[in-house]
Amino acid sequence: MEFLSRLSLKAKLIGAFVLVAVIPVVIVTYVGVTNDSNTIMNDKISSLNEIVHIKKMQLEERIQEQFEDLELISDSKNAKDFIQAIDQYHVKKNNDINEINRNDPDFQKMVASEDEFFSNTVSTWGYHDMFIICAMHGHVIYSVSKGEELGMIATKGNLAKTGLEKVWNKVVASGRNTFVDFSYYEFSGEAAAFLGVPLRDKQNKIIAVMALQIEHEEVTNIVQLKETDFATQEVFVVGEDKLMRSDSKFSTESTVMVKKLDNKAIENVMKGEEGNVIDFDYRGMEVISVYEPVKFKDSQTFDADFNWFMFAEIDKQEVTDEIDSLIYTITLISFIVIFLVSIGAYFLAGNISRPIVRLSKVAEKIGRGDLTEKIERSNRQDEVSILINSFAEMIEKLKSQISKLIDGTNVLVSSSSQISSTISELTASSNQTVSAVNETSTTVDEVKQTAQVAKDRANEVTKSSEQAMNDSVDGESAVNEMSNKIINIKNQMGVISESITELSEQGSSIGEIMNSINDLAEQSNLLAVNAAIEAAKAGEKGKGFAVVANEVRSLAEQSKRATQQVRTILNDIQKAASKSVMATEEGGKAVEQGVAQVGIALEKIQVLAKTIEDSSQSALQIAASSQQQFAGIDQINTAVKSINEASGQNLNSAQQLNIAAQNLKKLGEDLKLVIDFYKIG
Repeated sequence: MEFLSRLSLKAKLIGAFVLVAVIPVVIVTYVGVTNDSNTIMNDKISSLNEIVHIKKMQLEERIQEQFEDLELISDSKNAKDFIQAIDQYHVKKNNDINEINRNDPDFQKMVASEDEFFSNTVSTWGYHDMFIICAMHGHVIYSVSKGEELGMIATKGNLAKTGLEKVWNKVVASGRNTFVDFSYYEFSGEAAAFLGVPLRDKQNKIIAVMALQIEHEEVTNIVQLKETDFATQEVFVVGEDKLMRSDSKFSTESTVMVKKLDNKAIENVMKGEEGNVIDFDYRGMEVISVYEPVKFKDSQTFDADFNWFMFAEIDKQEVTDEIDSLIYTITLISFIVIFLVSIGAYFLAGNISRPIVRLSKVAEKIGRGDLTEKIERSNRQDEVSILINSFAEMIEKLKSQISKLIDGTNVLVSSSSQISSTISELTASSNQTVSAVNETSTTVDEVKQTAQVAKDRANEVTKSSEQAMNDSVDGESAVNEMSNKIINIKNQMGVISESITELSEQGSSIGEIMNSINDLAEQSNLLAVNAAIEAAKAGEKGKGFAVVANEVRSLAEQSKRATQQVRTILNDIQKAASKSVMATEEGGKAVEQGVAQVGIALEKIQVLAKTIEDSSQSALQIAASSQQQFAGIDQINTAVKSINEASGQNLNSAQQLNIAAQNLKKLGEDLKLVIDFYKIG
């Protein structure tokens, strides 16, 4: 930071312009290089993916096409005729053929019967060789090339365990089209693969196997790229043993079943995966490798016990060289841009800094109090022009303001003296006001205390009046309740009197009933006597009746005695009832007198309650007046205190104003010294 502070404005502007240009250029360069590098890499991988997929489809289509060619030949009339020739040959040889003599006329005749058709067809379609092998014995009974295999048994000698023997075995066993992988074939001196289809007679019995020999050149021609934009780009096929099934474009010798691929790519693709990796290939070169399995095992049209794996590769260095070339081009363009920006920054910084340097020198003189410097206005159309013109206008206004300030300062100095004397007089007056307000405040406080005592007394009277009014209301309520209860007692006494009278009447009724019972007992007694007399007259026969008569007479006597006892009790009840009725009547009269007295007491209490209520209202009005009087005195007290505080504040303000006036006077003197510093012409 100290280094930057020592640089000139022009140098700083140049540095800033260059830095502002360099940062985005560097960022754009970095982002561009990164994106373009990723784009190039992704484009190469995408291109290799497309190539692998296309070549895989071409290879699968070619294998399928070869099977279709074999089926076309096997379904031809010539093939069927050849099947009949094989049958005839077997019949002629009694189906007991261990070895075939190639010079046997019958054998030669059989081979020659359809040789022209088979040879022309294989030659036209561009195949290496085609074989027909007897299903019964495994004899190679036809070959287009007429090689050493002709006449040999597929399971014996040099043909044993070859691809030809395997394809014959599998077709005979399964009856399906079969594809056998590349393996060394001694009779051609190199690796060969075989396709086989069954030849059937009219009864659908397999008579022979037609096999097509596939050379590795054919696979190589399918997968290798005829034209490519990259020298190191190639496509090849690898088997499950990791050995190549097509030739490398980088080798003058065949690499089929010789070169082995042992890297991450082959491990991934053998797991059934598709994808890409950067790894070392069979040459030991670091390559971008894209891979995809060719799944012959999943075929629905032929049998195969193996899969192949398609690879498309390009050397990483070749892709890196292209990226490096792009980086070099972008970097070169970036440096050119930075160089051009630096030149533009130099001239632009000079154009901006020159007038600013001029203004800084003028500002330096102004700092020394010299306002005599004149700045010419600029005709430029940018912010610097605005700065120059504003600076010139500022100097002119500054000169004008200082001139006015000089005049104002002189006035300020003279006026401040007058203000100072006036404020001194104001301070003395404020002191007198404060003393008078303090005395008034003391008097108001004493009046407030007297009003407080009156208010408290009025409140006590109000409370006593309220209590007396409440007590009179309670007394009135109690007298009303007593009157109601006495009236209730009077009513109850009437009910009791009526009940007792009714009881007396019921007793008279019971007496009459008892008289009837007594008469009945006497008659029963007479009847019993008469019955006893009649029983005596009857003699022995009337003894039982005499006993009953005695019992009836005894019961009649008991009834008579009980009747007399009940009559005595009824007489006592009637006497008591008469006394109760008299007592009830006397109690009723006493209750009526009590009701009258309670009525008189209630009227007196109501008059007293009215008087107490009027006194309570008067006491409330007195209390309200006292409260208002106290509130008014309190407001006066508050106002006096506010006036007192305001007077104090005025006094303080006057004192502060006096100090401010003195400071103002000193400020005017100091300002005059400051203004004298400037030179305005």
